[in-house]
Amino acid sequence: MLDQEVSIEIVLVASILHDIGKTKIDVSKIFSPTGKTFGSLKEWKKHPEFGVPIAHKILTEMGHSKEFIEKVCHLVEYHDARGDEIKNKSIELQVLQDADLIADCGFAGFIRPFLYGSKFSRQIIGSIKYLQSEINRVAQDGMLNLEVSKIIAERKIELEQKLIKEMSQDINCDLL
Repeated sequence: MLDQEVSIEIVLVASILHDIGKTKIDVSKIFSPTGKTFGSLKEWKKHPEFGVPIAHKILTEMGHSKEFIEKVCHLVEYHDARGDEIKNKSIELQVLQDADLIADCGFAGFIRPFLYGSKFSRQIIGSIKYLQSEINRVAQDGMLNLEVSKIIAERKIELEQKLIKEMSQDINCDLL
């Protein structure tokens, strides 16, 4: 049971805005037709920083209080700070971080490489190989904050791995 009061409104608003900074990153520094580029993580890590002023502007224009805006912007800024990068995480930050990771698991984690691959003209075989080699990020220590998140993620990862295995067996060709 949680021993902290959770502001559902702050979590929901931050969940909508947390990745808004991705609109400002240079996608050409992240993806190429053959896959991720060298240095892609460095460019990707900029999106929380880019998102704060955008979120601040939107919430100010909507008439939210200074305190509300500061709390939401804090979540936007630190939603990607995993493990021990930030001490004394609020329950809202823990929930947002976990939901952000879990959203990339299961069917979403299975289908997303194909969506990105088609956007950047990568051959389907490249997406299949990516799926087969992808490291399960949520299983790494310190990635998820809450025990319930670990249970949910485990179930979704099992589904994702089952889909990858089934697809690989169905294809079972020399290209893999």
